[in-house]
Amino acid sequence: MLKNKLPLCWQVCLAFVWLLSFSLKAQNLSNPISDLADPFITYYEGNYYLTGTTGGNVAIRRSPTLDGLKRAPLTEIFARDPNNRNHPCCNYWAPEIHRINGRWYAYFTAGTNGNLDSQRNFVLEGGTGDPFSAPWRFIAQIKDSEDWAIDGTVLQLNGANYFVWSSGDFGQSIVIARMSNPWTITGRRVIISQPNVPQTTGWENDRPLNEGPSVLQHNGRTFIAFSGSGCETPNYALGLLTLNNPNDPL
Repeated sequence: MLKNKLPLCWQVCLAFVWLLSFSLKAQNLSNPISDLADPFITYYEGNYYLTGTTGGNVAIRRSPTLDGLKRAPLTEIFARDPNNRNHPCCNYWAPEIHRINGRWYAYFTAGTNGNLDSQRNFVLEGGTGDPFSAPWRFIAQIKDSEDWAIDGTVLQLNGANYFVWSSGDFGQSIVIARMSNPWTITGRRVIISQPNVPQTTGWENDRPLNEGPSVLQHNGRTFIAFSGSGCETPNYALGLLTLNNPNDPL
């Protein structure tokens, strides 16, 4: 309706102003390290390795500097084989690479159909050198139930490995369970963060969910950062958990 009432020159001017405003906003929100969603960075023998959500595969960037990661090419380490029924087909999210017992493992979320109801956690196994040194192979789905599960990560503590993820079983909460190997959960899971419960302050309940756990370890202490509310809401925010009993994270 507006276009029909304005002269062409004004339409062009308004379009230019809108594009300029959009461009400036985009510049203000530009990430200096990467344009990938759900980024994960690790450092190994002189290089930073970055991975993040691409939607259709698992890929890695490598650079000796953090600044160089944005310009480094994405190298694919895994894409679905349509002839392999075990491979998830769609919505590849939040990959991370972890070095466990001298070997690389990549954890990612994906689905078995086009909708998001089938999102689960999966793992790849790589080589023993740098992450580019050997082919990666698909191992398995990581699970202890068939519930909706996303954003898996690994906590390594006191010689043991623990899988931490966002589970749909408990109102989209952060849960943890011990691992018997890099692709197998053993024993019980424990809720370590849950939205919409009495002791929370409400900041994580714009759309009640906790997701995206990320392990931080510093000076002998262990923390897990996570996202609260929904990424589509104006109140999407970060929370931080502190492990008070380093001998038993369960």
